[in-house]
Amino acid sequence: MSEELKELFDDWFYEMEGFCFRSEYFWGDFDYAAETKDYKRIVKWLRTAYEMGYNEGQRLYGGTE
Repeated sequence: MSEELKELFDDWFYEMEGFCFRSEYFWGDFDYAAETKDYKRIVKWLRTAYEMGYNEGQRLYGGTE
């Protein structure tokens, strides 16, 4: 992964979203999933983040569909 891509991810992951950082939402869900053995919760979190990023890219840059 390039340094630029790492920086872009860090900017996104540590961005303020509502009243806390996106990373805080993630780690809270991650810790809960680990305690309850509900690992599907993390996959759902990642899938939702991916879909939101994809949709934002479609909105900003147009789609390939």
